[in-house]
Amino acid sequence: MWGLLFNFFPMIVTGFEGIYCEINEDFWFEEDKIITSDGWTFTMTKAGDYTLYGIVLGTKTYNKYDTPYVPINTFSPIDLYMGVDDLLENPQSYPYTITKFDNRVGYTMFNGLSESYAEYFRTHSGNNHIIPHNQEVLNELRNIDAGDVVLIKGSLVDLYGTKDNQYYRWDTDTQIGNYDCEIILVDELTIYSD
Repeated sequence: MWGLLFNFFPMIVTGFEGIYCEINEDFWFEEDKIITSDGWTFTMTKAGDYTLYGIVLGTKTYNKYDTPYVPINTFSPIDLYMGVDDLLENPQSYPYTITKFDNRVGYTMFNGLSESYAEYFRTHSGNNHIIPHNQEVLNELRNIDAGDVVLIKGSLVDLYGTKDNQYYRWDTDTQIGNYDCEIILVDELTIYSD
């Protein structure tokens, strides 16, 4: 499936496709590990506590049947592209284009905007990979949509997965912005809809 281009000036990106994983069926937690039903074991290393309060500018969902297959899709079923500070307070005043691809990276592109404007948007937004740590968080993720203001509490984590002779490394960023990605093991999620 080819990437989709959403072009709104100014608007909030939508595109929720649903979350189809189940805790204790598709994946489960054992101490510092995530085990998947298809045989992967991921060891989590905590990079720090994390709290994020912002607006959802866009969503992208994943499941274990996506092609190409990526083992993290089983337990990280959604990315939230979030905005903070003035993007949270005045999202309508920022024209932006978000391109979503089949992989787990979201890009924000700017056309004809000043460098200072683009830099502000870049450093006050980020793509957050969400791992629900309990059933309550997973249930809330099924209700989330672009435009929602959310409070996320949990931990930033690095993951190293193995299955037979295969391995998969997934490292987190430690702050929103910088074109990098936060991987958040989410313990609490509160949604404040418009």
